[in-house]
Amino acid sequence: MIFELASMESQFCVICGQSTSLYNYGTISCSACSSFFRRTVLAKVPIQQCPHQDACYTPENRATHSECKYCRFHKCVDVGMINTQKYTNLTKLINQLSVLDKKRSYTCANMMLPPDFRLSSIFDYEHIKLIKKTPEVRFISHDWGCVHQLASMEFIKTFQFVKFLSLQDLQVFMKTAHFNHVIFASAMRSFGIRQGYLSFPDGSDVFPECIKRITCYNPEFLNRIRCKLMGRIIELNINPEEYLLLSAIILCNPAAVNLSVKGRTLISSYQKVYGSLLFQYCCQVNKKNGPLRFSELLTIFHAISQTHHDIGQFFLLFQMYQPNAQPIQLYQEVIDYMM
Repeated sequence: MIFELASMESQFCVICGQSTSLYNYGTISCSACSSFFRRTVLAKVPIQQCPHQDACYTPENRATHSECKYCRFHKCVDVGMINTQKYTNLTKLINQLSVLDKKRSYTCANMMLPPDFRLSSIFDYEHIKLIKKTPEVRFISHDWGCVHQLASMEFIKTFQFVKFLSLQDLQVFMKTAHFNHVIFASAMRSFGIRQGYLSFPDGSDVFPECIKRITCYNPEFLNRIRCKLMGRIIELNINPEEYLLLSAIILCNPAAVNLSVKGRTLISSYQKVYGSLLFQYCCQVNKKNGPLRFSELLTIFHAISQTHHDIGQFFLLFQMYQPNAQPIQLYQEVIDYMM
């Protein structure tokens, strides 16, 4: 939405520095920068990377490198112009997320890696190509785990902000964000079938079958991984709409180490958008206790983080105690590449 400043006094666009009396997307900005921002947000292709060390739109450089779309867009993000118009229709957004999550769920249950799978396809802007699992194929835990991770990564790639990340930021972000989503989505699938513990779609245990052969694993530790997060989800009784919005917040995590400042600012902006929408949903559904419900839902992140940490500890033990029971070479390469 574009407004003319009431005073009609000439001010300066916070992006390009040109004189303007307009107020666009929540900040003082000229019509040219407003139009550029709108076109960029609506574009279907990733934004071209900066050839000048991501510093084109600093006050001293923007006159020289004003043609850089990457830096111009991220300057728009820096000053708070993230396009929230797309998200004002909460019902429509939830329906869109639901469609994408159903596709992710179908991939988890029915797809597998092709023999010619390219590792490089994981961390670029293209879709991850899998093939239909044939009836005679029987998955073990390594197969399920690998496909679940790839399905969540493909789900991440459907988010609008991904095309605005540099390739380096995309790689860092995908590695950091995807596994918490795998854990949460897997737990919610179990919750949906009224099951109090984590399992794979065929009902099998989330741990490799071979751990039953030795007794070095603490049963309480394994059950904590299977059940602790599930217990919190059951306690909160998270509904499908809350799950979808929480998933978006989980994915938009700006805390990844080695993210650039631009990448961190961009992801943080979208996390705030989804957080605001979850708060809006809680207040709509819970007229009296909306803020309380919102605060309660956010506690699920701690439970997910704890489960993530415990799974990491388990795999360290698994590699130490059973080095000969590791995944086949292709799956091991995929897992190593993603972790």
